[in-house]
Amino acid sequence: MSNWKQKLKLSDSRKTRKNYHRKKPLDKEERPEKIVFFRNSILHPAYYNLDIPVSVQNFDRFPERRHIDIVRYLTVSLKILGAAAAAAAFSLLFVFVFDFLIQSEYFRAEQITVKGNNRLSESEVLEQAQINMGMNILSINLAKAGKLLMSHPWIADAEVRRELPSGIHIRITEHKPAAVLNISYPCSAILVPKPRLGNEKLGNGKECVRRFIVNIHGEIFKEWEESDPDDLPAVYGLGIADINVSGRPRSLPFDAVMEVLNIGRQAGSIIPTGAINRIQVDREMGCTIYTAEGWLNSDTPGQINSVRLGYKDYAAKYRKLEILLSYLKEKQNIINIDSIDLNNLNRVVVNEARGQG
Repeated sequence: MSNWKQKLKLSDSRKTRKNYHRKKPLDKEERPEKIVFFRNSILHPAYYNLDIPVSVQNFDRFPERRHIDIVRYLTVSLKILGAAAAAAAFSLLFVFVFDFLIQSEYFRAEQITVKGNNRLSESEVLEQAQINMGMNILSINLAKAGKLLMSHPWIADAEVRRELPSGIHIRITEHKPAAVLNISYPCSAILVPKPRLGNEKLGNGKECVRRFIVNIHGEIFKEWEESDPDDLPAVYGLGIADINVSGRPRSLPFDAVMEVLNIGRQAGSIIPTGAINRIQVDREMGCTIYTAEGWLNSDTPGQINSVRLGYKDYAAKYRKLEILLSYLKEKQNIINIDSIDLNNLNRVVVNEARGQG
């Protein structure tokens, strides 16, 4: 037998052995039905290990299956409607209970305390917070009352709390005024559109002035009105560019004014804040203090009208002034002094008032 015939025969035998397990395809009528499973009315492949094997057939032959699905759908829908009804009933109950509590006489405000008020009276604080004696304390919106208090220009901080069953406690922190700033600006400029308060002065027709109250922290918290204190030191010579606002550092003249005011509040200061009538700021020469009449001790004769401090080294300059006044007191030479120049610590200049000498 030729070599090529042997190879062909060998190939046929291998093909026969390889496909010996394959059978002739079944006819359409002889094919078995595919086995699948149902779980929660969802068709799954046979490899899921489920409990209810069913053969795939026409669903019209199983009307009870569709009946089960409809019953299950109705059951779920009824459960959802029941839960919604229960939630609505609970909400109505909560509203009823809350309405009952805020109208109950048991929670009427019978004790209202106000602390921290010095300038404002207790009635003004309660009016600003919209809180009255006898109102139900549960009906008071504490956050709203606190915001109403904070909106008052003289109140820096506020806290409102309730104490069951009939107590309301209010604590406020008022601004501590330091001085009245007379801010000059061009009359053509527009600051804040507010009604005229009677404190706007026209100079030579080119410059206007508005008054603002600054606290001890250097914060401008309100515009000066006629009802505000009139015994605060007045500051002149500052402009819009000197105002302390967020995002912009304070100017050197503004810092100088605040340092002079802070030293004046210290115990034993030679020029207390109450003795300062006016502070004049010169952008080149610095600060000059104009004192109130009779600011020296009662046992010290005479009067000093102004003290020129310039810029910086204010603590040392105040010590130098204290030594100078002590010396003049010993020599009994304090009669009427127009000005004392402490701008240069190494050269103190004393100018007597006119007509003295």
